[in-house]
Amino acid sequence: MTRLLNAARRVIPMAVGLLVFAHPAKAQTWVDWTAVAPGTPGSAKGNLPLGTGNVGVTYNGEVEPASSISTGSSAGTYFDPAFGPGTFVSATAPVGPTNNGWIQLYGPSQGNLITFDTPVNRLFMAIISLGQGGRPVDYAFSLPFTILSQGPGNWGGCYTCLTQPAPTVLHGVEGNGVLMFEAPAGISSLEFSVLNNENFHGFTIGVDAVTTTPEPASLALLATGLVGVAGAARRRRKSGDAV
Repeated sequence: MTRLLNAARRVIPMAVGLLVFAHPAKAQTWVDWTAVAPGTPGSAKGNLPLGTGNVGVTYNGEVEPASSISTGSSAGTYFDPAFGPGTFVSATAPVGPTNNGWIQLYGPSQGNLITFDTPVNRLFMAIISLGQGGRPVDYAFSLPFTILSQGPGNWGGCYTCLTQPAPTVLHGVEGNGVLMFEAPAGISSLEFSVLNNENFHGFTIGVDAVTTTPEPASLALLATGLVGVAGAARRRRKSGDAV
């Protein structure tokens, strides 16, 4: 029994290490919007500064006149954490939007498309002022998402003003907060539609600052190594028992 426990003690830390490697804690970086062209359709371009270099971002779709390139910090803007300290941050995404660039929407609009030069592991979308009292607004996305955080914003709002009536649908009544999208193979694009009309809401996007999630092949290699270690432990245990 003692030898069995010792073998388990050797194998378990490696299993924990594998899990940590696959799902590390990360900080976020937010897009630097460098060009915005209002229109229906309009367009915007930006960069996501990562530890491995910049990832280019292109947006094609509805772009209303108040949309802005990134010219400074989030202080004093629609993403200012002073409006609600927990609105744009969470345990999963502890760094909220760090600049003032954003894309304004009215709706209804369809086929709004965000594309990335290189696939990203986790995509975060910060939402501001989605809907208002008596005039809610829905976004319908091409991928399921999780609401990570929400709360008050520049025009009020609350900690329950964003809801998720379906895995790919966001409903807002003066909602502010952050959504997270994940895909095992990475996200190269995200498409969404604005299903209702209301004259002041929009978004910006962010990703993990450093991409460290291993590819499936890397995970398989690590898992194979872990099985090998467990097998070696069993062989040593049997050898000891024979003696």
